[in-house]
Amino acid sequence: MSAPALELAGVCKSFGGLSVVHDVSFSVAQGERVALIGPNGAGKTTVFNLITGVYPVDAGRVTASDRRIDELPSRKRIEAGIARTFQNIRLVPELDVIDNVILGEQSLCKGIRPYLAPIRWLGDSGARAQARSVLAEIDLQRFDRQKAGGLPYGIRKQIEIARALMAGPSILLLDEPAAGLNAEEAAELSRVLLKLSDAGLTLLIIEHDMHFVDQLCDHTIVLNFGRKIAEGTLAEIRRDPLVREAYIGRSEH
Repeated sequence: MSAPALELAGVCKSFGGLSVVHDVSFSVAQGERVALIGPNGAGKTTVFNLITGVYPVDAGRVTASDRRIDELPSRKRIEAGIARTFQNIRLVPELDVIDNVILGEQSLCKGIRPYLAPIRWLGDSGARAQARSVLAEIDLQRFDRQKAGGLPYGIRKQIEIARALMAGPSILLLDEPAAGLNAEEAAELSRVLLKLSDAGLTLLIIEHDMHFVDQLCDHTIVLNFGRKIAEGTLAEIRRDPLVREAYIGRSEH
């Protein structure tokens, strides 16, 4: 059996004496689509930040494909195959779509010349061809010369994903990708992510839209107050009393 694409074991994090992630353990298999859900403030984005190196772990370990990464700087974790998107869109609205996507390559650049080389005023580059390929992979090539700021919100969400793909990840972390999308846009995003998954990409997704989770994810992990309280299929966790309590409160009866 191959090693999990991603594994957390006993991960803990506190800020100023307040425990925000406590003894969290789970694994994501190669090619799996896993949802990380829970009420607001449950610690979901903090878990993403611990995986990607925004914060150091206080205890426990994080491994990617059997390689321990929790002591690596963020750049090295990207090189280990982990990329992410953020809840808030971080595109540069004045740049063309293709230039926004090229910026995703900067996470792997070393030195000032590689950082600047892909940008238009230093001429064409392999990065531009790679960006076109990534856009074609998710059917966005028709937008490559349009300004990112003028595009519909759902398209801009997909461009964020394209930019993350420029790092060549084996696992992609998505922070609320369906937030703010209408039903049609969410369905299109689900189609894109299923296509990427079918090509071998592993997905870990923070999401509040349970219909989106139900359509996309194989497995669901639930956090509450920084602790894992349940995992399984979405149907299984909906029947879990701890999950029901986390979302609707303890019954008086």
